[in-house]
Amino acid sequence: MHHSRGANLQAVKWQNRSVALETLWQHQPISRKDLAERTHLTAATVTNIIGEFVAAGIVHEIGPGEPGRGRRPTLLAFVDGTACLMGVNLSRTELSIAVFDLVLNCHYHITHPITTRTSGGAAETLIDLIRDAISASRIDPQRLVGIGVSSPGPLSVNEGVIYAPPQFAEWSNLPLGKLLTQAFKLPVWLENDANANALAEHWLGAGQPYNNFIYVESHSGVGSGIILGGRLFTGSAGVAAEIGHTSIDRNGPRCPCGNYGCVELYSSGPAVVQMIRAAHSAGSPTRLTAVAGAALERLTFDQVLEAALAGDDLAGRVIESAACSLALGIVNAINLIDPQAVIIGHKLNRVGELALAPMREVIQQQTIPQAAARLNVLAGSLEGPVGVTGAACRALSGIFQEPNLLLRSFSLAG
Repeated sequence: MHHSRGANLQAVKWQNRSVALETLWQHQPISRKDLAERTHLTAATVTNIIGEFVAAGIVHEIGPGEPGRGRRPTLLAFVDGTACLMGVNLSRTELSIAVFDLVLNCHYHITHPITTRTSGGAAETLIDLIRDAISASRIDPQRLVGIGVSSPGPLSVNEGVIYAPPQFAEWSNLPLGKLLTQAFKLPVWLENDANANALAEHWLGAGQPYNNFIYVESHSGVGSGIILGGRLFTGSAGVAAEIGHTSIDRNGPRCPCGNYGCVELYSSGPAVVQMIRAAHSAGSPTRLTAVAGAALERLTFDQVLEAALAGDDLAGRVIESAACSLALGIVNAINLIDPQAVIIGHKLNRVGELALAPMREVIQQQTIPQAAARLNVLAGSLEGPVGVTGAACRALSGIFQEPNLLLRSFSLAG
């Protein structure tokens, strides 16, 4: 197919806008000169693009920057409170919905048990709850520019469909993206929850200094996301970065994914709970019986993490064992992509060094020395509701890729 040169120039123009918008967001407040240097665009191109964003009311000048030699440059930043995004997170236990501004400040947040229905089935409930959140947050619906949804996988980012995650029957094969787009007449981005959280760590958390890192979280399963060259690495089918399903024992038990001895079987929340129960019934004492019952029948992963922090010996040992198993899977990934950092997120980051120290040890012992030498292993640092923040980041990332969505909605609103 032959494209005219005009069409190509148009595409390049949009791509330049996209890069300028994202870079401005990440480094605001920033001068035009710095923006040109960071994006490798000419000063004239930056001036033109910024002119459009300022005219649309998306970006404004916030006065002179640091005094240097000569005239102080004017700094640019996003205008607060002009546009809003919705973040939606589905987990095994709850639906979480929040409203964010373009700087990703959270303005309103609700959670709802995943199994409770407001009307109809799962999708109708979600639509009802999003409507409730929009009206309760008192934002002007005209100012909403997109919805990000994060969920356990496997799912199709392109088709906006969640396939069949374990224990998630009612959400299986729902064309969520299409249903939400129809209901709200807004672009919708669906993303694997760990990928979305990796992006949030990159923009707002411990991943800010790094352009290449591996993000890993452990809760009902083990999730992971990879940031390469400052972008989310998504693979070709959207199932990249499944560190939880790398095998660390080929003679180990069969995993529901079809593999044997997967990392997830030794380091997820349910695996940790199982290990504690097994060790306790074999005679290991633990203070957890006080909160979880004599046979630990009510035991949760959260309780194990709290007990480990409070110095419970069994909880500490099992968390260390889970962290070492997780590190074995991460070793494979480090040797594959040679990242600058490994960031341990949701749940395990709560115990800090109790998990990080044994992980560092395994990684130092077993990774190619050159890759391990400069590698940082650190805890994720996202504040507030992590899942919905990740979902909102994914929506914002989608908007950066298509800045016309912003420019169009502002010219209509303005």
